[in-house]
Amino acid sequence: MAPSDARRNNFDALRLALATLVLYSHSYALLGVGDPIVRATRGQLDGGAIAVAGFFVISGYLITQSWLSSSSTETYLRKRIRRIYPGFLAAMVVSGVLATLLAPSPITYVKAVVFHIEELVRGVLLLFYGGLDNAWAFPNNPYPHAVNGSLWTLQPELFCYLLVAGLGALGALHRRRIVLFGAALVYGVYVVQAGTRIGAGGSDFTRLLLYFALGALFWLYRPPLGNAVAVLGCLAVIVLSAFVPPFLTLLMPLAGSYLLLSFAFTSHVRLDRIAAKGDFSYGMYLYAFVVQQSVIALLPPARSPLVLFSLALPVTLGFAVASWHLVEQRFIRRVPRIQTDRLTPAPQPSAADAVAVGG
Repeated sequence: MAPSDARRNNFDALRLALATLVLYSHSYALLGVGDPIVRATRGQLDGGAIAVAGFFVISGYLITQSWLSSSSTETYLRKRIRRIYPGFLAAMVVSGVLATLLAPSPITYVKAVVFHIEELVRGVLLLFYGGLDNAWAFPNNPYPHAVNGSLWTLQPELFCYLLVAGLGALGALHRRRIVLFGAALVYGVYVVQAGTRIGAGGSDFTRLLLYFALGALFWLYRPPLGNAVAVLGCLAVIVLSAFVPPFLTLLMPLAGSYLLLSFAFTSHVRLDRIAAKGDFSYGMYLYAFVVQQSVIALLPPARSPLVLFSLALPVTLGFAVASWHLVEQRFIRRVPRIQTDRLTPAPQPSAADAVAVGG
């Protein structure tokens, strides 16, 4: 991709759509029912699993690009830390405040959090969210004691960032066959794990690492995307395998990754200006879960999935806009003006500088 074309893609639109899909799927899950995608795929996948997989494909593609366009490990890690940590820390604070205000006994909830404060601090450093969860967090909700469960994916995301840094430092990213061999091994483990049962497939770590690795391979090999025959073939594979578990679970990584990246670069649909006012997808992902839990606690009529989705979506978007303008954007802008990118000298952040899990 030429530097002038670096922003001519649909990644921003895809991330925003995937974050919205997570909110939609959780509107069912947080009320204790499966979303329509679960029923359509005979229990193989739900909307949340598909969205998170999409995030990791995008992440693998863009983060690999980011490493290869950075002059040093320090430059690469600085970008990653500035992009993912400030928004996460702000979301943890806001989530804790909401959980406290809506707890039956706010003082008891705070005491329970403070009692495990060392665990909370250690967890935050590793992007772990669970320090806010305890018996007094949303105890009357259908999905009790969970404050912001969506944030679980950020720790695997961090691991993948560090893995790229390690492989890059060892020179493996310049030897595509090494990455291809590693991805094949991960896929083999995934098949063994997922092929024995219906569901999201494999351990969460294996599944997310596989999707990230596939995204990285697409960047390293850059095969032709958008071929009409290949697109139709992938669509047919997904539709047909949905009726025969667990084949959708096994084939979705390959077919889904191709379709996602084909849409990202299609010339038939141009959505590259969707983030002109700000990249709100990361904030959408950070706040959707806690907003939905709060809406359920405050408004009993919201215990209908579509009503919950309709109420939570604009509130979550409001938090996302605030997160972008008050927190995320400020740290991105602190990147030094003297650029070290080998591919693009422009001072503004590129798509490769975005965190893929929602932002």
